[in-house]
Amino acid sequence: MISSAEQLGGFYVETKNLDGETNLKLKLVSKDLVRSYSEDSSYKNIQGVLNIEQPNNRIYKFDGNFDLPTSESSNKD
Repeated sequence: MISSAEQLGGFYVETKNLDGETNLKLKLVSKDLVRSYSEDSSYKNIQGVLNIEQPNNRIYKFDGNFDLPTSESSNKD
């Protein structure tokens, strides 16, 4: 998650079990991202690398992340 409409960057993720039980879990956006992407226009030129795992049979786990370049790596070009 890059941003949230909530002032502190909070959002809820719904989780479900095979038995039908559901829960809402509170998660928080990184404070650095909340500051960097506080305006809708700041998403226009976002660049990064999306890393996700290959398809598999693990239904309870998913590994993935979105790497945003740091200001240091952005200045090397």
